[in-house]
Amino acid sequence: MLLFALTQGPVLSMWFASSLEAPGGEVSAQLLTFIAVQIPALILLGYRRVPRSSLIGPVGLLGLFCGWMWLSTFWATFGQHTIVEATTLCVTFLTGVYLARSFSLLEQLILVVVAMQPGLLWSRYAIANGWSNSVDQSGDWAGIYFNRNSLAPVAMVSFLAASTLLWIVVMRRGKKLPITLIAILIDIALFSAVIVFHTRSNTSVGGALAFLGVWVFWTITKSMTRRSIIKVDFVRNRLYPLFVGLILFLTWCAIRFQSIVLGVFGENYNFNGRLWMWRFSWTGFLDRPWLGWGWMSAWRTESFLTRDKWWAFAASDWSHSSYMDILLGGGVLAAALFIGTIVWSGYRNLDLVRTTTAGQWNLAIMFFILSIATQESFIIGNHFLWVLLVAAVSGSITNAKQVQS
Repeated sequence: MLLFALTQGPVLSMWFASSLEAPGGEVSAQLLTFIAVQIPALILLGYRRVPRSSLIGPVGLLGLFCGWMWLSTFWATFGQHTIVEATTLCVTFLTGVYLARSFSLLEQLILVVVAMQPGLLWSRYAIANGWSNSVDQSGDWAGIYFNRNSLAPVAMVSFLAASTLLWIVVMRRGKKLPITLIAILIDIALFSAVIVFHTRSNTSVGGALAFLGVWVFWTITKSMTRRSIIKVDFVRNRLYPLFVGLILFLTWCAIRFQSIVLGVFGENYNFNGRLWMWRFSWTGFLDRPWLGWGWMSAWRTESFLTRDKWWAFAASDWSHSSYMDILLGGGVLAAALFIGTIVWSGYRNLDLVRTTTAGQWNLAIMFFILSIATQESFIIGNHFLWVLLVAAVSGSITNAKQVQS
């Protein structure tokens, strides 16, 4: 129920079912609903607590990132908006920690698959019955999510999680394969893939390629470690820094040759205005590089919008990039805390990769989310992708038994 609600579409549809337009500025009912569904998780997290050893690591660093964004309220250019957005960011961060603290990797995968299905089925029903806004003007599917780039991540995460569960089932060596379970997982994966196809969302496809690349890299590494071709210390001290360097290099290539990359996905250089929004956001960051404008405040601040070319972005409320949101919201320190969290959490997850079947999930889903966050503002409160990112960063902090390789 929690993850299902945080896919956002169900809550938006509940409060705007009779509206002919997508949700506007009436956010009070939505906000209260999102908070209400997360309160039980916060209570349970308070009861179970987080091991102190886990706080001294990426979880604690990400907590500092959220705290910094909350503190940005004091110098934000639109503090009234920042305090709400930063509070929800912190609340959903704790929800992600709760997910990692309370459930094993296998249990998390099952929860993710189950949670994605109601929204996808609801969306398919809405599309089949011609509900308002379920299909956009270009014929792309949006379902109950009002936007194809909001439906596609739900469907793609469903596909990836179902495929990972299928991987676990097949990798259970020496045990009889449950045909019924395999058929169900294949059916879910195909259903999800069909929805992704009809959304025509290149963002989620690009994220899936990142997921696959990370999965293959660490699967090969795991196999080589098992066969004693390489040692664990080599993976930690040499291979992981190489992996981080490779990610940075590929990121640089994607930025440097973005026109070619976008062309592969059938997009033009301007990419629906995003390129100009990113440049505009970058110059805004350079105006306030150290403290930023306050979390999610810049694009709602007149002094930000009335800079050069303000007229081109007067109708936009965000930069269409989580990284620009971070730079604009909290400046250099926020970026340093976030980058440090990702690098440190990847290192911490190496043991899970080595010892657990499908332990590659945390690293792979992390980079899936980080990839698609380049195009949309997904690192926000009350969003299931932020929950999954926090859970992946947190790694294995549960008492539950993991699925051993």
